Amino acid sequence: MKIAEWFAELLGGERSRPAVRYEGALYDWGFLADVASLLDHFLSEHGIDSGRTVALILRERPWSLGAMYGLIATRRPILLVAPLQPDTAIAHDVTELSVSALIADETDWTRDGLIAAAAGAGTLGVKLTGDVDDPVRIVDGCPEVGLGKHYELPVSTAVTLLTSGTTGAPKRIPVTYADLGRRFADPRPASGGMTINSLPLVSVGGFFGAIGTAIRQRPIALMDRFDVWTWAELIREHRPVRMGAPPAVIPMVLEADIPEDYFESVQVYMTASAPLDIGAADRFTEKYGIPVLQGYGATEFRGAVTGWDDELRKRWGWEKRASVGRPFPNVELRILDPDSGRELGSNETGQLAVWQDTDSSGGREWLHTNDLAKIDDDGFLWIVGRTDDVIIRGGFKVHPGEVEELLTTHPSVTMAAVVGVPDQRLGEVPVAAIVTNDKVDHDELVGLLRVNLPPYKMPVRIAEVDRLPLNSMMKIDRNAVRDLVTS
Repeated sequence: MKIAEWFAELLGGERSRPAVRYEGALYDWGFLADVASLLDHFLSEHGIDSGRTVALILRERPWSLGAMYGLIATRRPILLVAPLQPDTAIAHDVTELSVSALIADETDWTRDGLIAAAAGAGTLGVKLTGDVDDPVRIVDGCPEVGLGKHYELPVSTAVTLLTSGTTGAPKRIPVTYADLGRRFADPRPASGGMTINSLPLVSVGGFFGAIGTAIRQRPIALMDRFDVWTWAELIREHRPVRMGAPPAVIPMVLEADIPEDYFESVQVYMTASAPLDIGAADRFTEKYGIPVLQGYGATEFRGAVTGWDDELRKRWGWEKRASVGRPFPNVELRILDPDSGRELGSNETGQLAVWQDTDSSGGREWLHTNDLAKIDDDGFLWIVGRTDDVIIRGGFKVHPGEVEELLTTHPSVTMAAVVGVPDQRLGEVPVAAIVTNDKVDHDELVGLLRVNLPPYKMPVRIAEVDRLPLNSMMKIDRNAVRDLVTS
């Protein structure tokens, strides 16, 4: 399927068809088409034609989505910029990227230094106003494309997505039109309902979710910032059979004590993007009767590479619930010794490497992740931790995920994070931060750990906190946790 042509057809189709629900209002495809058309007009007027690269600060708003769809339809490669960054970081991005145009929400154009950064880079500023009658304008302070060279992506690129560090330091991963065509080869409309988005659109899950819901001609519900009650109310209203959200949402639901009838239509909760707290997942299943199944993927892989189908869920759903499923077709996995690179056998823990059979993979190139994992005798993948999270305590390795999972088996612990803090004698030692739903008996908790862990894996301290700090992807921010427990 030719993705650009498909989006051009969608934007030129029935205008009254619902497209986006946002803050209680329903925006139709006519509004998205107007945003896309005006954006195309302004860019073409300034010489930024098909094939020219532009930057987009992508927010969870209808006009941002209309801009993204329009850029895909006109084959202008997109450099996505995450909005949840400090003003200085956004301005630095714009200066370093030096693209022909920057498209951003009216909110973002009020950021300190952004207009000056765009003007200095010779970047045309385009404002998305959110006004139904006047949705796109040129920014006064940067009204032209400056002279000099501007950054250009290959014309085959649809978008670049910023990684979260699965295979190393964060970097921009190109997603080509061919990648999108392979992923969405079947454009049949969905049977109805609404996609309820729970991820930032700049993430791999959020981006592919927005593309997929448009291609399948379903509307999508967007939230500026994730709110567990708003999300639950959307599920109660639209009654999906499957729901998906990051693992961190599960303890949020339990803490909020959302009534069971909100989720009565749901048959399975699909999750990915971060380690699953299996204790919280079991409490969620016990309360709502909904199994929780996790998959595994990354921006580097252009999405998920393992997961579950209905047959696997029926046969293995309880026994293997803490795994991330089996590899999808055309995916191969290896577990390697981190030191020697030797391939390990079943149930041995090592560094995960992934290969996908796609035209863009460059042959038999294996991507080496920073994830520690094992593959069991039945072919299920289990994520144990991360090589870069490992705590070295006097020469002994402590994997935080193992300790965190054990902590959350205690009924009073809803979330847990274990981090390494400096120690003069041992180099570093593990410290745990926990969120509880009740007064926890610390002696009982320590006893649980002592029965199940060798002494070197025992946290030297367990700190109760109101909340664990999360990043924009609702993953635990370990640096912030470390600051929290050492302050």
